[in-house]
Amino acid sequence: MRKLVLSFVIILFTHSVKAQAPELINYQAVIRDTSGSVLQKKSIALELTIRQGSAGGTEVYVEQHAVVTSKHGLVNVRIGGGVPKLGSFSSIKWGSGQYFMELGVDQTASGNFRILGSTKFVSVPYALYAANVNYNDTSSVNELQQLTVLNDTLSLSGNGGVVNLQKYLDNTDAQQIMLSGDTLLISGGNQVILPTPPTNLDNDSTNEIQLLLTNNDTLLLSRNGGVISLRKYLDNTDSQLLSILGDTLTISNGNRIVLPDHRSIDNDTTNEIQTLTISNDTIFLSQNTGSPNSIVLPAVPANLDNDSTNEFQTLTFGNDTLSLSNGNSVSLSSYTEDSTRIADADGNTRVDVEASPNEDKIRFKMAGVQYLMLDSGRIEVFNTGSSVFLGEEAGLNDDRSFNDNVFIGNRAGKSNSGGIKNTAVGKEALLKTTNGSSNTAIGSGSMHDNTVGFYNVAIGRNSLYSNKAAYSNVAIGYNAMFWHTTNGANIAIGHGVLENNTNGIRNTAIGYKSLELNTTGGENTTLGSDALRYNLVGERNVAIGHQAGISNLGSSNVLVGHNAGHTDTLGSFNTLIGTRTNVSGNSTFTNSAALGYSTVISASNQIRIGNSSVTSIGGQVGWTTISDSRFKENIQHNVVGLEFIMSLKPVTYHLNTRKIYNTMEVNDSAEDMEFESARSNKQKMIQSGFLAQEVERAAQNVGYTFSGIDAPKNENDIYGLRYAEFVVPLVKATQEQQEIISKQQERITRQDRIIEGLIKRIEALESN
Repeated sequence: MRKLVLSFVIILFTHSVKAQAPELINYQAVIRDTSGSVLQKKSIALELTIRQGSAGGTEVYVEQHAVVTSKHGLVNVRIGGGVPKLGSFSSIKWGSGQYFMELGVDQTASGNFRILGSTKFVSVPYALYAANVNYNDTSSVNELQQLTVLNDTLSLSGNGGVVNLQKYLDNTDAQQIMLSGDTLLISGGNQVILPTPPTNLDNDSTNEIQLLLTNNDTLLLSRNGGVISLRKYLDNTDSQLLSILGDTLTISNGNRIVLPDHRSIDNDTTNEIQTLTISNDTIFLSQNTGSPNSIVLPAVPANLDNDSTNEFQTLTFGNDTLSLSNGNSVSLSSYTEDSTRIADADGNTRVDVEASPNEDKIRFKMAGVQYLMLDSGRIEVFNTGSSVFLGEEAGLNDDRSFNDNVFIGNRAGKSNSGGIKNTAVGKEALLKTTNGSSNTAIGSGSMHDNTVGFYNVAIGRNSLYSNKAAYSNVAIGYNAMFWHTTNGANIAIGHGVLENNTNGIRNTAIGYKSLELNTTGGENTTLGSDALRYNLVGERNVAIGHQAGISNLGSSNVLVGHNAGHTDTLGSFNTLIGTRTNVSGNSTFTNSAALGYSTVISASNQIRIGNSSVTSIGGQVGWTTISDSRFKENIQHNVVGLEFIMSLKPVTYHLNTRKIYNTMEVNDSAEDMEFESARSNKQKMIQSGFLAQEVERAAQNVGYTFSGIDAPKNENDIYGLRYAEFVVPLVKATQEQQEIISKQQERITRQDRIIEGLIKRIEALESN
């Protein structure tokens, strides 16, 4: 069983806060084996243990999750949402010390979890503690209480006492309660002076009494308690009519109630409800059995209060005179058409319409200084140091000393004092800039935290949001370079590009989420969505294409093509050019290269050209191998020739290209159908060669270290042969064979001379 290692962890608290904070924490991790390979689409079990005090402290909560890793080895779980094995997540007292989370992984469903490490909780879980925080004050005199009524008893919670209302329930006691200043009064009764309430007994402004108000169709709660629009409840379909007929009370579109006999609830006929009416100068009281039951009103005098100074009057206007009946009049002749203005009392703050006839200009002055003029559809600004401010508190602190700034939007450039030649458009764009210069920020929150940074361009909401002193950066797109603070010369174009970069320098990233997680890595270049997305500190990488190098954490790689190197995580100094060019197995390879669609490297210091469907690789000249004697050392004449060559077994064969494809290349059925025919044709070809394993054994048997064998460098690598290397032992074998031939030739020559001498002797004998 292979050990597992944890590549990286991201903890996010992303739930929206509503009526109650959700007790869950998002947790994300990439799972790998000990060799660094990502576990792709693997079913595993996770055990999350929360310990108190230290990484080896007391276990307070344990839960387990069954998950399946993604093709990138990613798993996502919610802490608090697993199967509890110990304790309760909701009962963890986050405010009582430090907490650590320990991660265990079970890959074989054996129930044995291998511990991968422990992480200290920082801020996120302690937000859960806010849901259980106790009262901070020690005073019981200012607690909120509840007033309730049950039958004839009035009660106040918190042992506030009860009042029996029985003696107040007959109909003759109805009175009116009023509040005047600090005095509470009741009609026909006494009054109480209320004590002055303390400003804030518990020094806590978050639990004050609030006021519920209505404004047109809006319901408001004071102290920033929120607002609710009642518009959807105000349509005409909700209006109903309340009516009474006899002893029945009825609501339209609703139910009805039969009222009890109300004629004398208290058995007293002298205090019944009656109707007051008036006819001409007489007032009548219904059901009055006494006398009188009507009153004739006296004639109304001309002046009831005998005061002639407060009578109703009529306001009239004639020609240029404004008149008040029974009063004085005012002549308006001094206000002529060509000098019409709106001004304050002393006239130094005003709106002037035309300084001369037909000038057609409107000027706006404050304290005698002209700041604005409307002229032929233009709005001209004066006396602001060549700066323009538009929006609430925009450029509020600018010293107006020829700074040449343009701040448009709520609080845009608010803190700027001496910064020059800045442009900020959008709510709180360049909000905190004090002396930063030559910055351009367009979009809500763009360059929000910048203080003294200069020569930056940020376009898009929250682009370069956290920048403080960095310089010469270009961030275009929502959240582009959001967390960047220092260093410069970065270019980020696209949503979330270089979003987590803090002080990486001289990066160029174009495409959705490219280099999103990069923090300090510098001099990287990406073009394509998700290119080098998970890179953290890698430097000098080039990634071009969708998801090119998406998981790579190394440096000095060149990755060109759709999904080029998309599973390579720790490799460095590699070059992968072509769609889906990649590495196999262990992803820590270095100094390797792959060229061509779906070509895969399987070891370090390796170059691969073409995939299993390629049938020809060539050029106009042969391949040149460096062979300068100046660079060769330990030269030995120990090449095994004829003995090695004679032990080789040349064969013909068919190459199983499908098996190579399944073993070495990245499968993609949608695209690979285009290459199926080529692979099939290549598989039908009869090829000549050797079996690499047999060549290796032959060399070993004769004690020859043969460089023509490319043996596997790891469990995912394969055998190969360098056929050009066979020339060397073949030459040696030829030399050895020629030596044998030469010796045999000498022997034959000697034998020929002997035979020739014998023939002569025989001929001599025969002639005698």
